[in-house]
Amino acid sequence: MVQAAKQELYLLNWEIANLTQKLISFSEMYSAVDLKTVEYLEKMIKTTDRFLTQKTLVPVGEWDAGDKAIFEGYTFSRSINCKMCDRSIKITKPGLLKHLAEHDIKVENTPKVKTPAKEPVTKSESKGPVKRKEPVQNKPRLHNEKPCLEVGCLPTIKEPVSNKMKKFLTNKSPQDQLKATTERKQEQVNSPVHAAIAADLEKILAYKFPNVKAHPFGSRVTGLGNDTSDVDIYLDLDGNQEGNLSKDTIQRYSNQVQALLQASGHWSEFKPILNARTPILRTWNLQQKLDCDLSFSNGLSMCNTELIQYFFEIQPVCSAVTLYVKEWARYLNIEALNGYTVTLLTIFFFQAHKLLPSVYQLQTNNSEEHKVRRISHWRVDFERKSLEQLKIVPIPEAQIELYLGGFFAFYGEAFKFETNMVCPFLGTPQLKIHFDPLGTRIPAQMKALREYYATLNMNEAHPVNELLQYAKPMVVQDPFELNHNVAKGLMPINVSKFRKLCAETGPLLQSVAAKGQPEA
Repeated sequence: MVQAAKQELYLLNWEIANLTQKLISFSEMYSAVDLKTVEYLEKMIKTTDRFLTQKTLVPVGEWDAGDKAIFEGYTFSRSINCKMCDRSIKITKPGLLKHLAEHDIKVENTPKVKTPAKEPVTKSESKGPVKRKEPVQNKPRLHNEKPCLEVGCLPTIKEPVSNKMKKFLTNKSPQDQLKATTERKQEQVNSPVHAAIAADLEKILAYKFPNVKAHPFGSRVTGLGNDTSDVDIYLDLDGNQEGNLSKDTIQRYSNQVQALLQASGHWSEFKPILNARTPILRTWNLQQKLDCDLSFSNGLSMCNTELIQYFFEIQPVCSAVTLYVKEWARYLNIEALNGYTVTLLTIFFFQAHKLLPSVYQLQTNNSEEHKVRRISHWRVDFERKSLEQLKIVPIPEAQIELYLGGFFAFYGEAFKFETNMVCPFLGTPQLKIHFDPLGTRIPAQMKALREYYATLNMNEAHPVNELLQYAKPMVVQDPFELNHNVAKGLMPINVSKFRKLCAETGPLLQSVAAKGQPEA
């Protein structure tokens, strides 16, 4: 019998708790569900029953205080993304109904049905012990507990291209789609909203923190977000970009910032999420009517944004392909496939074809003026070398469709998710098995990861926050924070679906391109 890893039990428990909370919230808000919901719930009940009869209960040790704190840090979202328009919608009944009406979807008010009270049990009826059927102890099904490191660890699925995705791919040529998304990107990058929010924060917080600097980062700054995307802001309150803050300091900063912003009357709906990997204070800007995520711990995320901007500047076709793939990914309906993961997948595709440099290339053989910079354990500096210096050929804009098709062919057919990981740091596929923290095969170029692991007691290291989750179905390593798999939330079925639909998308794009060619 294989014992599930501590982190797998930990994440499974959180997912169960999250689903339970969602069901409770839904039942308090609405009085009716459709038949499809009933079908899914019945399937879940049967699966749960089968799961419980196939497992034996064994002691696995108590969670320590750190485990409990991090578990509690996985807070529940207060907004959802609409699959029809990709806007972020607050989870309130009036807000949801109003948004559904924008899509001409009417929801009838169904009166709540009171459940009849149960008849009290008489003493005669309650006599005698209740007999329970003992569960049959079958051998556990181990395929869900095995790490994904070998060919065959991902399921084979039959996932047709949905009608909505087909419509997206065929109604307009990629060039026309890209023209619209590129215009939207420029509007977002040049938007005064980010500067206005940053200026407001600095003005309010200067009362307590005279040297405060607010740095916008994330998808809105790179132009990969949309009009309702959260605004990510790193608050450098005391000139602490270079290192981590203690939990007590982050708690204190969060309390002080919330008090100052609340008193200003410009901000509301505060929600501290301080035990997550990147602690944030989520709040609502009343003037711009946008959700904002304020972080305090260090400037790692800001550095990631700067790296993405650099890649897009030297090879603009990479930016265009990323915009298209992000739009395409909306139709996958894979919640755990976030925009940052899609961006790194696209950048890595160009790196693997020698059309973008690896991060390692940008951190070595640098000029004398270049300064090394570290945040926490990780080196985050890179020299902004030109394509000419890197001996990389610029891609003509006319070849965007060629590389768009290449992206889908690469991840649909060529890349082996079972055995390899996406590694923007080195720019080439790496074997996942080499990243076992107890092994000795981590590449020599990843000196920072090796040195970081050397500081850990592997018997006490946290499996989620401190170790790279290298045995997941998809591993996409952060380019700077080398112990972070940004795709760790994807399940095997998600990765199989992503690969299958990549493979299906390529031929559809070719057929669209062929229709657009002039007849001979």
